[in-house]
Amino acid sequence: MPMRRRVSCWTRSRQGCSAQRADVGSTPTRSRLSRSLAGSMGMRERATCGLLPSPLFDADGREMMTAEDLIGTWRLVSFELVSDQSETIYPFGADARGYITYTADGYVFVAMMGAHRTPFSGGDQLGGTAEEKVAASDTFLGYCGRYVLRGDRIEHDIEISSFPNWCGERHERDLDNPGGQLCLSTPPMKVRSAEYVARMIWERASG
Repeated sequence: MPMRRRVSCWTRSRQGCSAQRADVGSTPTRSRLSRSLAGSMGMRERATCGLLPSPLFDADGREMMTAEDLIGTWRLVSFELVSDQSETIYPFGADARGYITYTADGYVFVAMMGAHRTPFSGGDQLGGTAEEKVAASDTFLGYCGRYVLRGDRIEHDIEISSFPNWCGERHERDLDNPGGQLCLSTPPMKVRSAEYVARMIWERASG
C-alpha cells in the first residue's frame, strides 16, 4: 500500500492505537510521519496511543504528573497559607469551596470562595453597600488564562482575575499528586506583611 494511502487509513480511535504504534518506525520518514500524526491529535489521543513522552520521575524517584493526568476538573479539598513561622491561616475558612479545570488545549480556570458568603440585602448584583462589596471581594478568588506544565511545576499565565494585580502575570506552582490528589504550592509571597506559602489540595470532581 503506498505511504500516502496508508496514512489516510490510520484512525484516532483507541482500537486503532496498536496499529499506529506498530507503524511508527525508526526510519527518518516514519519518525516525521509520527510527529505529523501526533500534531494532528488531541492530548488524550496522543497519550492513549503512546505518542506522549514516557513518564518522568523527580529527584526522589516519584513519578511526576503528565498533561494527561492533569486534564479535567478538580474540586477543592483545602486552601491554606503557611508562614515561615509555621502559622497556618485559612483565607476562605477551613471549609472553602472551589474548582480548578485544566483543558486539553492549554487553558486553566480557577474559582474559590468561602462556604458561607453573605448575600447582598438586595437582588441587584451591581448594587450592595460598601460593606457587602468588601465582604464579597474578601471571600472569593477567580482567574483564568493559559498554562504550561514543566515537570514538577506548572505555570499559569493569568489573563483575567478577580484580583486585578494578577492580570498579565505568570504564576508558578509546585506540583505533586499524592494518593491521586492534585497539590499546588506557591513560592513564598507577602500576605499581611508576612511571608506565606499558599497550599491548595484538589481531588477529581465526579458526579
